[in-house]
Amino acid sequence: MTFPITSIAKLLIQLATITPTVNESIDKTRKLIDTIRKPGAGTQNQLDDLKKAIELQASVNKEINDKLKLIETVLQTVQKSLKILAVTGAGVGLIALVALGVAVVN
Repeated sequence: MTFPITSIAKLLIQLATITPTVNESIDKTRKLIDTIRKPGAGTQNQLDDLKKAIELQASVNKEINDKLKLIETVLQTVQKSLKILAVTGAGVGLIALVALGVAVVN
């Protein structure tokens, strides 16, 4: 049995040009399979993780809003108290000036 050397050489040349492409495809396929096999790497798992993150952010936002409303209420109370204090201080000052005026006149 004789082997046609030229046919074998042509086949080897064709294989040499195809091999890098095949190897690259195999590497990409392996990486894809590894990615899919990792926990949390599947599309559904990523969606579930994203949903959990959004729910956590929503609860944090609600908590911050509640605290800001509480702070706003406290600030409004303080503002009212400061207004009353200012009016009272002005009244006391006016009474003191009237008393001083009366004392000077007498």
